Amino acid sequence: MFRFSIRDVLWLTVVVALGVTWLMDRDKIRRERDQLAKHEAQLALENKKWKEEATRARVREHAVTKLLDEIALGLLERDINPQELVASPIAKRALRGLKSRPPTDDPTSQTRPNP
Repeated sequence: MFRFSIRDVLWLTVVVALGVTWLMDRDKIRRERDQLAKHEAQLALENKKWKEEATRARVREHAVTKLLDEIALGLLERDINPQELVASPIAKRALRGLKSRPPTDDPTSQTRPNP
């Protein structure tokens, strides 16, 4: 027959408690890792959507800029000063810069020459 002292039972309790604590910690780490992976995938998808939106915005900006360049050139060909038609000081500055920069043909270019 086995005879255990109180000291042996206490040691067994400590070993079992350490093992259970270690297993609980491993499970917690696994759940956190899974949660972070899911969050990372969600952020990657959101990042992709924002990049696509930025590309669409650059294309729209290019189309609007090209149209405004054509309008301004048409007005200048008819000896109409585009600055006289616009009341906003910001628009006037943009129109002044329009004369000095050639229109760009690349809608996805991220850098534009400074006026």
